Amino acid sequence: MWQSVEGYVIIQIEGAGVERLLNRLQAAGIPVRDVARSGRGVCRCRLRPRDFRRLHALCGGCRCRVRILRRGGLPIRMARLMRRRALLCGLLLAAAAIAFFSTRICIIRVVGCERVAERTVLRSLASLGVSAGRPRSGLSLPALAERLMASDERIAWAGLSLDGVVLTVEIVETRTAPAPVDPETPCDVVAVKDGVIVSATAIAGNPLVRAGDEVRAGDVLIAGDLTREDSQTPLRVHAFGQVRARVYYFAEAAVQEREQTLQPSGRSVPYRAAYIGGWKLFESAVPYEEYRLLDVQAGAFSGAALPLRVVEGVCEELVLSPRTLTQAERREQAAYEAEQGAFLRVPADAEIVEKTVTYTEEEGCTIAVVCVVTEESIGMERELPHGGDE
Repeated sequence: MWQSVEGYVIIQIEGAGVERLLNRLQAAGIPVRDVARSGRGVCRCRLRPRDFRRLHALCGGCRCRVRILRRGGLPIRMARLMRRRALLCGLLLAAAAIAFFSTRICIIRVVGCERVAERTVLRSLASLGVSAGRPRSGLSLPALAERLMASDERIAWAGLSLDGVVLTVEIVETRTAPAPVDPETPCDVVAVKDGVIVSATAIAGNPLVRAGDEVRAGDVLIAGDLTREDSQTPLRVHAFGQVRARVYYFAEAAVQEREQTLQPSGRSVPYRAAYIGGWKLFESAVPYEEYRLLDVQAGAFSGAALPLRVVEGVCEELVLSPRTLTQAERREQAAYEAEQGAFLRVPADAEIVEKTVTYTEEEGCTIAVVCVVTEESIGMERELPHGGDE
């Protein structure tokens, strides 16, 4: 290994004074490695490049001829590379580009969009100052997610995770109730989501599933077409009933070991505000973009003609600064964020029967995957096509 780092030169010595030259090399303190005779008066050996330069002065009077067979090692490769200036410039530019782009967001991936267009989410992120090419540092993902949710009423929840140069934006859209089918119109009861059937009760129509069956969204649960194969007269009804299933909701969240969080900067100013009823009469100027109020005290003037209330406290500045999280803190935060993403998908009338959390540790990152299992009704009426063809 050291020979590859220092470099080496394999030479062949021919002549009557091979031994004399080798003795001179030893006396000069030049290490000679891998000495081997390949014939009478012929010897091969390995030298360091800097020792090979001294060989010419030692060959005098030895009646030997020295020939280079091979050169190798890091210094030799670097010397060859220095002669290829175009390749060297390309490597330097590639290394500089990798170093530059590794500190920035290169790819923004949006998942979970159905009604909200991916382009709309990207435009909202751009208006918030986040686009491809933005530096990774100084990015508060929780605050950005809240502002993204506020930008579009169709977004019920947004979760952002940064993995290297890839920013993943997970969107959960608000639900819209489907239009009900007229009671006199023939229809099927179909699954609105994937699940494992727990019970199926058909009040009208033909049940096609039973407990333990796995169904996909769109599968027919209770058929409204009761026409027999040997009958020429179609018999179609408005199917309805109760179909309950176990539904699995997954969500994941990633928390980096070092994250940007709002921390006190040490600067603070007095704060005072006055209110009349619910209307703010006066508020002292706050010179900070992010801050929190401490030691808040409120007092009301009972003798005044109007309900006057005065609030006093200390306004402490908060700034984004890097903080190293412990594994327990990362797991707690990742589990909380993943749970929020999973529970937002769960309908209000669903019964939660199980919840599991699994963790994966990667380099400087903790990933939590939450699985929430519910028992809920998954049936939805879908009008039968005209003519009876499915």
